[in-house]
Amino acid sequence: MSTTHRQASGSRRTDVYPLAGGEAVSYSHCEVDEVDREGCLRIATYGDPPAGEGTPVYVVWAPGSWQRAETVAVSDVSSKASDTSN
Repeated sequence: MSTTHRQASGSRRTDVYPLAGGEAVSYSHCEVDEVDREGCLRIATYGDPPAGEGTPVYVVWAPGSWQRAETVAVSDVSSKASDTSN
């Protein structure tokens, strides 16, 4: 990922909604990295320990375990940066 992507990621949060329902799981300082061909949702986070500043950490949701993901600006949680559906 580029340095520009890392800098922009610090001001965003991604919420993932489980397929089985329930509350969204929130990942601060992150963005959706990709949804691969198999349907795995990959989220890249930067910052918070134990990873250390600028170190990428990946969260992977298996296909069929999530229904949608939204990346929102932390300063304005009502504005969607991206919306990904499974």
